[in-house]
Amino acid sequence: MDQKDAELLLKISHADSLQELVDLGFQLLGNPIFIDDMYRNVLAYSQDVTIDDPLWQENIVENIHDESTGSQMASKQMYKKSLETQRPVLLTDLPTVQRYAMTLTNYGVPIGNVTIAAHIHHFVPGDELLFELFCNYAAELLGNSHFSFRRSQPIVVNTLIRLLDGDHLTRIAVESKLNFYKKNTLSKSFLLLISDKTGDALSCPRQPVIETLSMIPGTIAFTYQSYIVCIYSGNGTQLQNAQTQLLDILNRYDLFAGISNHFRDIMQLPHYYIQAQSALKLSKLNENCRTYPYNDIAIFDLFDTLASQTNLLKFCEEKLMDLLAYDKAHGDNLLKTLQVYLETCLQYEKTARQLFVHKNTVRYRIAKCQKFLNTDFTDGKKNFQYTLSLKILEYYHYIE
Repeated sequence: MDQKDAELLLKISHADSLQELVDLGFQLLGNPIFIDDMYRNVLAYSQDVTIDDPLWQENIVENIHDESTGSQMASKQMYKKSLETQRPVLLTDLPTVQRYAMTLTNYGVPIGNVTIAAHIHHFVPGDELLFELFCNYAAELLGNSHFSFRRSQPIVVNTLIRLLDGDHLTRIAVESKLNFYKKNTLSKSFLLLISDKTGDALSCPRQPVIETLSMIPGTIAFTYQSYIVCIYSGNGTQLQNAQTQLLDILNRYDLFAGISNHFRDIMQLPHYYIQAQSALKLSKLNENCRTYPYNDIAIFDLFDTLASQTNLLKFCEEKLMDLLAYDKAHGDNLLKTLQVYLETCLQYEKTARQLFVHKNTVRYRIAKCQKFLNTDFTDGKKNFQYTLSLKILEYYHYIE
């Protein structure tokens, strides 16, 4: 082993992702590599290379896993032999193809395979050892990765994880794997991101939660990053029943969920993941509410983007800023009352119920606001300006 190989192996030992690992392996061994799970779902592969190995064509290019083909049958035998010997296996029964394969294990349980084809260079003495060392690092990284190795829906879960990772998957490749999604293409789908009260992570055991969520019809759940991701689909009564069951599960495990807007295009999953994540991070989580729709905080997400460029307070109505100063001095809670009053379309009773005060208290406060702002709140454009200004003040925590 020369110094260059040693340096690449050191980088491989510190790789953060399977794709980085495969890219470094390509540099080390000089031939294209791919890693798949035990269900032939490709998780990472050497990109920007064209290769005539039929196994590569079927798995990477055509995304077909027909076990009756010669190359698939040969690879199956290679993986089986590798699992028995715990060593790389060299393909010998197809004279036009030279290929090494090794099955990866985690605590003795097979979790995936690594395959390398001698497309660019013939294998030379020493390659088998380097390949085995590479596979050992691959097994460790794969075992600690976020990919699923459970027998329940691993192809679906790992495809969704690759989508969230930003892998460049074709629509045909994705939809061919997602049978659950095909059945719900006419349904509304939502993405839930589930965390504990911190909004950032999940401290309780995840598997019981995932298994319980997965029992809901039209639902799939899995771990991604520090969250549980739950995608559920349905229409009408089915959707309502799913929402009721989800709420029960969140209460049972003392969890909270950010909910994306509904979608029908699974290829946009990363976008809706970010929505659900924003819903968790920008909401004030409390035990009285378990679910936080993105729609409710979308404007704060917009403010988050704009606040890095300018101070949004300069867009507030000037008189409202004066009313804020008055509120701080006298503690009358006028701004919050006005905000709820405008959001409830000028309804005194609804405002009183939301603020847990008497209706006459609301009337008194709104009368003071009318006098201070010199308006009777019948001008729709002006009311919009007030509503936007109040949202900005809420964003900066001037209104609780």
